[in-house]
Amino acid sequence: SVVEHEVKANTPLLMCSVTGYDASGWVDDLAAEQNKQCTSIAIGSAEGFSLADKAINSATKSGRWVLLKNVHLAPQWLVTLEKKLHTLNPHAAFRLFMT
Repeated sequence: SVVEHEVKANTPLLMCSVTGYDASGWVDDLAAEQNKQCTSIAIGSAEGFSLADKAINSATKSGRWVLLKNVHLAPQWLVTLEKKLHTLNPHAAFRLFMT
């Protein structure tokens, strides 16, 4: 698939959609089709940021996928995430999706 063969582990995938459409279902379906474990986290609260940080740390080592939902709710946190992603040396199978 394009996600596995054309996207590098250190390149996050941002999916933008029209109001009312949830693109996260596409990621869930793809993960199931590819037999990949995917951790989904809703962003927007302090707990969500903490869970996202832990999930990314773990998944970069194991090669799992992480799906961060509603990242538009936390533009300042995305700056922190970007810096973090530049410091990681992720497992080749790791993928980070954001909606």
